[in-house]
Amino acid sequence: MRPWVGGGVSPARRVFAAALAVGGTVLLIERTVPGAELSRTAARWWPLALICLGIAGGIRLLPAANTLIGPVALLSVGTMALVFTLNPLPQWARPLLLPLALLAAGMGLLMIGKAAPVVRTGPAAIVRRETLVGFTRPVNWDPGVQPLLVLRTLIGGYRVKVLATPTADQARVDIRGALSGIDVEVPRGVAVQVDARGPGLSQDVIVAATAASAPTLRIVVLSAYSSLRVRNVV
Repeated sequence: MRPWVGGGVSPARRVFAAALAVGGTVLLIERTVPGAELSRTAARWWPLALICLGIAGGIRLLPAANTLIGPVALLSVGTMALVFTLNPLPQWARPLLLPLALLAAGMGLLMIGKAAPVVRTGPAAIVRRETLVGFTRPVNWDPGVQPLLVLRTLIGGYRVKVLATPTADQARVDIRGALSGIDVEVPRGVAVQVDARGPGLSQDVIVAATAASAPTLRIVVLSAYSSLRVRNVV
């Protein structure tokens, strides 16, 4: 696996590797132990994994209430899926749930892709990229080393702490995703320009006043049903 920017392996790849390992173990037991029906049990209770991920993400980022949107969304999806796998729905409604969910997800991705602004990322050495699916995590970023921070998240959250005053005119945070919460903490004396777009996107920017010549950090957000909060570092 390719090393992650923060060291080690990316959270998304860890989840994928864990899913492969669990799936392989279930199939191995079923084919070697007579009478084992683990796949049927897994098909019934797999949403519990989403619920556990949501709880773990909420506990990890409990101090940053804004980024709890991701864990809460994950809990909601897991709960709805668990209700569906336990078969409480009427017979006529069950075949419609999956197609409608896929249709909504596809339309949402098309909307985001169509409205996405063109971003020149530049050489890889000056760009830091982070991707999260179903996770929340803190990110410490030094714009003096890598002036461009690219965040991609789905049902997740970031708590971004800007460690130093931007020294480059192109210092920027680029965020795209859905059902996510993003907190950005900037040093005092840094001007912030926010360009945020997307259906259901809320933003709350409260930073101290700066001089006209102050260094500027640009934050570009394209996200659906998410929230952005920008504050000065306490």
